[in-house]
Amino acid sequence: MAREAETPGFAGSILAEALGATALVDIARYLQLTNKSDEDGVGKFAAWQLRRIKDYIDGLDHYSPTTMDLARLTGFSRRHLHRTFLRTTGQTLHQYIEALRFEKAKSLLLGSELSMKQISAKLGFANQSSFGIAFRRASGQSPTEFRKQFALRFSSRGT
Repeated sequence: MAREAETPGFAGSILAEALGATALVDIARYLQLTNKSDEDGVGKFAAWQLRRIKDYIDGLDHYSPTTMDLARLTGFSRRHLHRTFLRTTGQTLHQYIEALRFEKAKSLLLGSELSMKQISAKLGFANQSSFGIAFRRASGQSPTEFRKQFALRFSSRGT
């Protein structure tokens, strides 16, 4: 290309334009590949970090973690934790914690004989009423209705 620039030959301008277009295509392909790899992992939690957060939240009894607790656990600032968590999961920390608590609530309702008061305390709710409101918001029914509905399904299968 340098030789062609010094002493242009037959159709030199067309050749230079074609070489320039080829270089642009190669650069665009390179940039596209590097952008994809950035989107895949940069600014996101690694799987082990997310598992560590989930295990920490799951391991808590009688307590719902604060953002500060999780920031200390990860070594991030609260703001960076929020951004990274949202980028990784597509959920806010609050949504994620509520989803985990809801799954734990369903498990306790279906797999234990604990009272509603005991379950609400175990999940870190201030009182049974708060638990009932949160559960109804998540499922569309009260915890008692949920438990009864499952009991009916289970007993009808067994007979």
